[in-house]
Amino acid sequence: MTRAPASPLGRRMSEIPEALASRDQLTALVRSRQPAVFLDFDGTLSNIVNDPAAATLVDGVAHELARLAHCCPVGVISGRDLSDIQTRVGMTGIWYAGSHGFEVVGPGGHHYRNDTALSSVPDLERATHMLRDRLSSIPGVVVEHKNFTVAVHYRTVDMDMVDEVVATVHKVADRAGLRVTSGRKVAELRPDVDWDKGQTLDWILDHLTDTDNVLPIYIGDDFTDEDAFAAVADLGVGIVVRHFEDGDRRSAARFAVDSPDEVCHLLQWLADLLGSHSATVPEPSDPWTVFFDGYDPNTEKLREALCTVGNGAFATRGCAPESSAGAGHYPGTYASGIFNRLQDEITGSTLDNESMVNLPNWLPVTFRIDGGPWFKLDTAEVLEFHQYFDLRRAILTRRFRIRDNAGHTTTIVQRRFVAMHLSHACALEMTIVAENWSGRLEIRSELDGTVENTLVERYRGLSSRHLALTKAAALSNDSVLLVVQTNQSRIPVAMAARNTVWRDGDPFPSRYRLVEGDGRIGHDITVDLDTGCSVTLEKMVTVFTGRDHAVSEPADEAERWLSRLGRFDVVLDRHVLALVSLWDRMGIDFEGHGHALRVVRFHALHVLQSVSPNTADRDVGVPARGLHGEAYRGHIFWDELFVFSVLNLRMPTLTRSLLRYRYRRLGEARRAASEAGHQGAMFPWQSGSDGREESQQLHLNPRSGRWHPDPSRRQHHIGIAIAYNVWQYYQVTGDMEYLIDCGAEVLVEIARFYASLTSFD
Repeated sequence: MTRAPASPLGRRMSEIPEALASRDQLTALVRSRQPAVFLDFDGTLSNIVNDPAAATLVDGVAHELARLAHCCPVGVISGRDLSDIQTRVGMTGIWYAGSHGFEVVGPGGHHYRNDTALSSVPDLERATHMLRDRLSSIPGVVVEHKNFTVAVHYRTVDMDMVDEVVATVHKVADRAGLRVTSGRKVAELRPDVDWDKGQTLDWILDHLTDTDNVLPIYIGDDFTDEDAFAAVADLGVGIVVRHFEDGDRRSAARFAVDSPDEVCHLLQWLADLLGSHSATVPEPSDPWTVFFDGYDPNTEKLREALCTVGNGAFATRGCAPESSAGAGHYPGTYASGIFNRLQDEITGSTLDNESMVNLPNWLPVTFRIDGGPWFKLDTAEVLEFHQYFDLRRAILTRRFRIRDNAGHTTTIVQRRFVAMHLSHACALEMTIVAENWSGRLEIRSELDGTVENTLVERYRGLSSRHLALTKAAALSNDSVLLVVQTNQSRIPVAMAARNTVWRDGDPFPSRYRLVEGDGRIGHDITVDLDTGCSVTLEKMVTVFTGRDHAVSEPADEAERWLSRLGRFDVVLDRHVLALVSLWDRMGIDFEGHGHALRVVRFHALHVLQSVSPNTADRDVGVPARGLHGEAYRGHIFWDELFVFSVLNLRMPTLTRSLLRYRYRRLGEARRAASEAGHQGAMFPWQSGSDGREESQQLHLNPRSGRWHPDPSRRQHHIGIAIAYNVWQYYQVTGDMEYLIDCGAEVLVEIARFYASLTSFD
């Protein structure tokens, strides 16, 4: 029996919005319920090929499917035989449906076979023989016999012969009592049974746990996938792999992608989005993750620098939230362009040093059980410790189990990020699991304005206190505000923090007590916890400075924006979306060298933490050590030369903004050249807020303990590096406007300086 497929309702292919350009809508849908992702194979996970036996997964899709399967149910629903599709995908723990769903297997031993269709197996065998006999004279025809279908492929058949092929298929189907469905250059004979991919999908969804909270997502490319699109139209999401082999046909899908490669990108994005909330620890071989196993206080400061989280506007070292500055730890938060100048008397000379300022510490969080001592990792028995940095999402996670002196065993999981989509937001989440105890749990969360610049040992004998407290106040029962000001440059810095406690998505009964004094402010939060239970603290923080644009007053902005911040996961979703966009531009990929790829990505993320789209339009340069610490006092040297070569091709507007840092200080460079008896512009070896030479006049020899004159300011080749950067930017971008407005003037003045250094020999 021959039946034409029903014409799908919906929009034409060309009118369907791009899925990858609709991430905001998809994020809202994915966050509403638990996703379950199902896909076709040919034309979706694999490119369409002339020989069906040659079809393979597109590069990278197996990895993304595996990642996604850790986060949600995944399945492949194909017209191929069940065993064939299982072999080609090669994954365990996911659903497989073969022959358009006539046979299904799934995790946990689920199995379905359409017994009604079994009676048609002899008819399919006879139809196969008839088709091979009648079509053998037509070059390019491939007759593929499967368990429950017969596929006749005519992709390489001469166009003049296609109608004859299709007509023959229909005649054989009528004679054998089979049904015909059409696909991409293929006609299929199937049992005359009302069963399709849509009904298959419904059957699988009925066998998932928590079926009322599932968001089904189906991705396919063919006419046979329209049944699945129709099945998910009301409660799920259909995504068609767009092609125009059948003209600009209509589809019931809500979104579209343009190729199997884009399907891979979509799966990657979904895995990123879902994985950012997953409790699953990544595989050690994952080239997107940097792992640190075990706890060693002697290496903590190195880990802190490596695990810095930042967004180009400010960054925070990967310091343990429960720690304070000392031999093993150093909390540090640094904002682009926030400098302060202090003076010291050394050997009869006045030293003038400008430094990038260590801002108030927003991390402090600790806890205690039944009034015992406050938790510090250095004093607890560490049973297990894992720390890993998710490079793709720029999320730092610490997982550890500890036992205190009273025998309480506790598991702690901490996650943090600095929001890439909001230049003034950051967040910390801490989950505490009471393994073998019950009782009163007190969590202390604070903002600390007493920090100093003491990370670099040789600077510790010099003045280091840059901040003066101006305000510390409670904003509400769960929120506080801390305001400081740099004591020389008079730059205000405001931080506001909100602390809330949750369990299973609901607020957990908690008692708050304000804690303040000595430049710190926060809350002690008390909850009652039973054995085996957990609670999660969410600490949402806003950071504003007097250097920010479009700000009325930093403290007012910090308070206003804190009230607008959603919960940890909501802000994290937007942060991940911003990172996805950046990795689209900054990503580098190559196969077979996982460790090397991890290292390259690690370096790329460190660049993005120090300079990103959030840096554009700020009057800042590229600090020699990024925003990761206090070496070189955060000054700008010539290191930008190595960064611009990456940015020019990927984010040229950011390069242009950073180059303007030099142009704005051209007047100071001219003054320096003139005072030295030269012409043109003499740029400083070390630059800070205003462009004067910040190289130290005296330098401490760490071995002898003596101070010696520092000749670093003689390194005038910095001008050549700046000229090179200007010219390379123009060569790559062809930005004539920049060259006319700024670049040419910088080039000429640097050239005049070097010309004035020469003498006729």
